[in-house]
Amino acid sequence: MRRPSTVLIVLATLFAAAAGGLVWAIARRAAPPTVPPRSTIADISSQPLDPPWDDSDADVLLSDPRQLSSSTSTVGGGAAQLQAMLKEPRRPAPPEGWKPFLMAVTYLEEWGGRSMAATRFEEIVRLYPNSAYAADSRELASHLRDMVEEDRRWREPRDVRSLPLADQIEYHVYHLRDVQGGQLSQPGMCSVFVAEDNAALRLREIGEPAIPRLIGLLHDRRPIRSVGCWRDFHPSRIVLRYQDAAVQILQDLIPVDIGAPSGGFDYLSVLPDEYREDVIAKTIRWWTHTDRPGVPP
Repeated sequence: MRRPSTVLIVLATLFAAAAGGLVWAIARRAAPPTVPPRSTIADISSQPLDPPWDDSDADVLLSDPRQLSSSTSTVGGGAAQLQAMLKEPRRPAPPEGWKPFLMAVTYLEEWGGRSMAATRFEEIVRLYPNSAYAADSRELASHLRDMVEEDRRWREPRDVRSLPLADQIEYHVYHLRDVQGGQLSQPGMCSVFVAEDNAALRLREIGEPAIPRLIGLLHDRRPIRSVGCWRDFHPSRIVLRYQDAAVQILQDLIPVDIGAPSGGFDYLSVLPDEYREDVIAKTIRWWTHTDRPGVPP
């Protein structure tokens, strides 16, 4: 019996491969898509506050949904898991008063309108007196009203650098109210030094001569235009106060640990009074000691 020629074997192999590819293509065309359409993926924004996927994975997913497949996915479970997540209950309604509170905070932070921000905080107290934001709103509105009067009386000097050092310190202390800090991570802490130039940086540059005045600000609860958050999607914000700016500057100037908050929501303005008093006591002890640099708090 004659063996088939090599040419016939090659032709038969090519024909079988082509036929198999055609069958696979037809089956793939008939099968339902494994990747949801872009409009469905966009609905992820309506999911619960604590999504079952990692934040970085969600960023990849939203930027390039083609990376999903039925077997592998940056989210960890492929298209099937994504479809399951989309079937979960929608995000619960935010707490009462949250949206007006966020609007008031944003108005203060972004535009610095203390009078309008005070009005918005007062509206929260009036409309949502039992909300989680009423107490903060009441205090912020009161301080902002006082600061509006301070702004009316304030006169800008022609040349700050020509002022005596004590007056330069007072000038920069006044302008702490307009410091817009920044938070570089979530969770994280809002720093008053995240800027090219502001009053906090100037006071830090002045250094030791500014320390007594900064110590005097550790009880000052007037708000500044810096805001911290745990996560931007979480319904909570911390409006930093003069005392928060002061303790950050002091900790940079003092070569020992005075217990200044250094992360998360541990701002001096929201911690218990006894903690705040301990920080103040440590700072004064260091300042009043003869050999300040070598004295532990």
